[in-house]
Amino acid sequence: MNSSQFLRWLKKHRIEIGEADSQNHVTLYNPATGKTSSLPRHGGRQQLKKGLMEGIKK
Repeated sequence: MNSSQFLRWLKKHRIEIGEADSQNHVTLYNPATGKTSSLPRHGGRQQLKKGLMEGIKK
């Protein structure tokens, strides 16, 4: 799953997508837990690693 596909998955699970904190990353906010995270947007079609996705899902 690349970052665009993962962003769509996050939106379906009610994660708020914030403004880009830099040109290459997007800020995510989980209202249920109050936690924030950062998702890299560089790499285009590059697949995200499982550990990164699992960390963001928490």
